[in-house]
Amino acid sequence: MNVPNKFIKNLSEEDYDKLVENHQTAENFRVRNRSHAILLSFQKKSIAEIAGICGVHRNAARALDQSVE
Repeated sequence: MNVPNKFIKNLSEEDYDKLVENHQTAENFRVRNRSHAILLSFQKKSIAEIAGICGVHRNAARALDQSVE
């Protein structure tokens, strides 16, 4: 079943810069991975693509995407 994607639409430049910084320099792997997933959603990547890039199951990527709406 194809579920429509919901993308992160509004992201301030400050938030975007912080996410990039977290993705590149955060000590905690989860912070880096979640920051990357949010950036990918902002770039309109599908849940399947985000899951593949981040190395998580689709359900985990979908839950993350829904938690930041």
